[in-house]
Amino acid sequence: MTPNDAYSRATTLCSKGEKCIADIRKKLYDWKLEAEHHDAVIDALLENKYIDEERFAHYFVRDKYRFNGWGKIKMRHHLSQKKIPSYLIEQAFGEIDEDDYMERLNHALTVKNRSIKTEDFYERKNKLMRFAAGRGFSPDEINKALDMITGEES
Repeated sequence: MTPNDAYSRATTLCSKGEKCIADIRKKLYDWKLEAEHHDAVIDALLENKYIDEERFAHYFVRDKYRFNGWGKIKMRHHLSQKKIPSYLIEQAFGEIDEDDYMERLNHALTVKNRSIKTEDFYERKNKLMRFAAGRGFSPDEINKALDMITGEES
């Protein structure tokens, strides 16, 4: 594959959805473009605004928060794996309203609580904690939400 072909395919890919440099770099490897051309293709994509790490971080956080119900820990982990700088991750988290964030956690835990069969309080609470932790919420956030749901103090 030539660098021009790779650039053309990458622009099509970027036009369909937000991508970051790590996503495009992986595609260039998959397309078997010679490694010496990767930076030139990525630089051209950056210059022409097909990829933008800041825009990607904001999109990713909005998408995973709204549609997947992910917490900040899980989003941070996935963005870090894509080599998004931490200052851009924190900037993207700034868009999340803290009250809405906790309300979504409360709602998710309330719904999950209804589906748990056990009557044992501690087992139920443990299952809810594991559920929320798997979604990427911090222990402090989980405990606050559980206190509101159960009416108990942790």
